[in-house]
Amino acid sequence: MEALNDRYLYDALSVSLAGRDFVRPAWLRAAGSVRLMEVMMALDHIRRWYHVREGYWFAPKLFGFGATPVTWQGWALTLGFCAALLLDIRFLPGDLFKVIVGVTLMAVFVTISWRKTDGGWRWRWGSRG
Repeated sequence: MEALNDRYLYDALSVSLAGRDFVRPAWLRAAGSVRLMEVMMALDHIRRWYHVREGYWFAPKLFGFGATPVTWQGWALTLGFCAALLLDIRFLPGDLFKVIVGVTLMAVFVTISWRKTDGGWRWRWGSRG
């Protein structure tokens, strides 16, 4: 049974790319299956953390204050905000006008992301509760 589990874990971490097999790194081989299970459990925890209910675009950050985009709508809003801010900085005349437009863009972005965050914004130390 132990050989079967080791082979399964080995296969799970081997990658075939263009016909060549790339094996898991030596530090992971040396750490054994206990370390592998810890890594897989941590990845599963992160995957569950960033799952949001229907209609929400952002998940609360795991540590700190704020949100992370987890749907295509959230990423589109974030990239659109970044593009608009860069265009504001590059093409608008006058420093005062740039600041006014930039602050307005930031306020709109923060308001939309705050309303579309599943779980709200508050300081977190790694747990959802």
